[in-house]
Amino acid sequence: MTWWGYLCVLAATVSFTLAYKQDLFSPARVYICIYSFLLSVNALNLSRIQVPWCHSTLLFFWGASFMFVAGAVMIDVAGKAKFPAWRVDLPAVKAALHQDAARMDWKWFQAVWIACVAIFLASYLASYLVIGVIPVFSSTPEQTRLAFQEATQITYYGLFFGPFSMMLAVEMILFGGFHGIRLKVIYAAFILVTLLFLTIITRFDVFRFFIFLVVLYHYGKKNLKLSHLLLVLVAILAIFISASLIRISQDAIGTLNETIKIKLPRNIAWASGFYAYLANDFWNMNYAFSKFAEGKYFHPHSLGLGMLRAVTLFGFRIEPGLIDTFGYDTIMNPMAERVKGLNTVVYVWHLWKDFGAAGVFAVPMLGGLLLAKFHFNNLRAPTLFRISMYGCIIAIVVLSFHIPIWELWFFHVNLLVMAVAHKKINFAKAVRMPFSRPVSAGTVS
Repeated sequence: MTWWGYLCVLAATVSFTLAYKQDLFSPARVYICIYSFLLSVNALNLSRIQVPWCHSTLLFFWGASFMFVAGAVMIDVAGKAKFPAWRVDLPAVKAALHQDAARMDWKWFQAVWIACVAIFLASYLASYLVIGVIPVFSSTPEQTRLAFQEATQITYYGLFFGPFSMMLAVEMILFGGFHGIRLKVIYAAFILVTLLFLTIITRFDVFRFFIFLVVLYHYGKKNLKLSHLLLVLVAILAIFISASLIRISQDAIGTLNETIKIKLPRNIAWASGFYAYLANDFWNMNYAFSKFAEGKYFHPHSLGLGMLRAVTLFGFRIEPGLIDTFGYDTIMNPMAERVKGLNTVVYVWHLWKDFGAAGVFAVPMLGGLLLAKFHFNNLRAPTLFRISMYGCIIAIVVLSFHIPIWELWFFHVNLLVMAVAHKKINFAKAVRMPFSRPVSAGTVS
């Protein structure tokens, strides 16, 4: 299909959804919209190293996509059959969220937020004292960014609490009902943390925050229109291009253009980084499948090692030994790297190297079923906790073309922080509870 054909699919999906007042953030619609846009960019074929997809790429990518959408559609059909009178009512969802917010313990929520802000600020200061320079002001911003994030083991983890606090701040601003000096303090801390985090010139967590912000605004304040989506897209592009131009020198841009053989006029050659950032995921996927699934190279399936990377690598730290022993691919995807430095791959490759062809089809189907069921429950019985979790989890779909978020430790910690802030996990109560006390069937939600 041509690039304009994919854009037509995107336009038709958005237009139909808005015209019939359906939810644009259902898992299937998010998947179709994101990949229609990405495939339209990839179909421009601006790099001379791009080649037609091999048979395995076509089978696995389109098969995985079909299975995910099919799983989501099955839940939608089953839900309408079980509740024939129910319809999507976004104004009712908004009202229910504000009713739920009125019952929340915002004093505890604010305490968790303050803790996240404090952890981030302390980690940021410690990293600065160790490195001596802030990445955005460095003459070598990319190298400094990596050194800043890895200044110490503690600050490496602590810096991720910046985006956590930004998400919690958004919840308090939109739903907390704060006024006067308390609201001004929340705004001031939110702006400070955001500006400081941007000086690290990292992009991925900024994208996750924007996704969370858009989801909460959509369900809790005002249903999104096309103009809102365009505004968010412009903001994301501005942040991405600014961060890219800061991190990469003009010489590096010239080297990148020569490496990927970009077909762009010299006066807009700076845009090659944006194109490569989106398209390389697809050409890496095709490169990997043509080399391992159809070629002469052998890749041992890691049988869930990648999916559990948040535990095996960042928790028990046993992954390096397993990689050396069995020859598995690493988190940097060197076996799928078509161009040095551009090492991200579409999620389908990660499923294949973990579980083989069976995983490519089974995992997306299961993911579509579970995520659509969660979304369906959110619309029928919405709570602020569920919507907040959905704002975090839907990023798995939005960013699946680039990084398998489920493999990253901070994604799981992010969910844990959300649960603690909403008092779904009460450590003090758990400690006081006698071990012999039976648990009522009605206490598990």
